Amino acid sequence: MIRFSLLPRGFRKVVGALRSDLVRQFMLESLLLNLAALILSFGIAYALSPSFNNLMGRRVILGFQMTGRYWLLFSGLLASGAILS
Repeated sequence: MIRFSLLPRGFRKVVGALRSDLVRQFMLESLLLNLAALILSFGIAYALSPSFNNLMGRRVILGFQMTGRYWLLFSGLLASGAILS
């Protein structure tokens, strides 16, 4: 996987960045990448729902008025994806 960042980690290390700075940069990049993937997946699901409804022959309601339990699940997926990557 190719990652783009403002300053490469090797350069920051040579310049004198602390280990905690490098870890913070890596975690922030992982969180932003996972957040972008989550937003993209919501967009794709929303865009493809009419085609899916036609294929299945029934109406599946896709809305963002989900209960707090689902938002908690998505937040957990976002956090675990950022930590595991």
